[in-house]
Amino acid sequence: MPSKIETGIDKFVEEIQKRGKLTFKEAASVLGISEEKVEEWAKLLSQHKEETGIEIKYPAFGEPEIVATELKKEVAVQVKIEEIKEGKDELEDILEKYTEGKIPEAIEKAKVGGPAKKPEEEKETPKAVERGVAEKEVQEVEQRLGEIKQVEAVIEKLEKVASDIEKEVEHAESEEKELEKNIQDAKHRLSTLKKAIFLLVDAMKKKVEDAKKTEMGIHVIRSMKEDLKRIEVEIKSVESQTKKYEQSKIKIKLLKTLEGVLQGGKKSRR
Repeated sequence: MPSKIETGIDKFVEEIQKRGKLTFKEAASVLGISEEKVEEWAKLLSQHKEETGIEIKYPAFGEPEIVATELKKEVAVQVKIEEIKEGKDELEDILEKYTEGKIPEAIEKAKVGGPAKKPEEEKETPKAVERGVAEKEVQEVEQRLGEIKQVEAVIEKLEKVASDIEKEVEHAESEEKELEKNIQDAKHRLSTLKKAIFLLVDAMKKKVEDAKKTEMGIHVIRSMKEDLKRIEVEIKSVESQTKKYEQSKIKIKLLKTLEGVLQGGKKSRR
């Protein structure tokens, strides 16, 4: 008969029912897991306390306690049935061990009032049923373990994302003052350039009018065009830099907002 597979939650429930009650700290020490994991399991089980027999109680003073409660009547009956089935299976194993895999014919006749079944029938039919039940139980436990691992993997990923965001916010905040200064400098530089352009345009208009009256006019105009191009490139550079700084500020605000949402989620789970 295959041994019963026990998960971490099964062991958790067993310890609580055996001891009656435990604090989060005591349960973590007994099971060798973190207090956060104990709290997570306890909250999950207490949501179905009638079926699990587990409840969290918050005393006026002291730490919260995980308490074993009375099971719902139908659940208690089912648990008793399972205990009887396990005892029956153990008894069959003992009988098979000491009778070399077959029950004496005298016992069989007394049970059915007739000739004993063939050894092949006695051996094959119950064993086939037992194997089928055992395999199904193992599959259910494996499926449950797989689901638990998937949930734990998702939680780990979310915790990593939250940690990364917190680090990025800290880094962004350390640069925020310098970023604000750069934005103000860039805006001042842009404003100065624009004022210079207006003055330059007025001066160029006058030079163009004067150039039309001289033979060197065409060279003067070309020189002014090159000056305008250089100024235009400078303006675009400053505007691009200013836009980049502004986008960085928006990113910092978004990160702070997201961090606040994550912190709120952690508090609500607690």
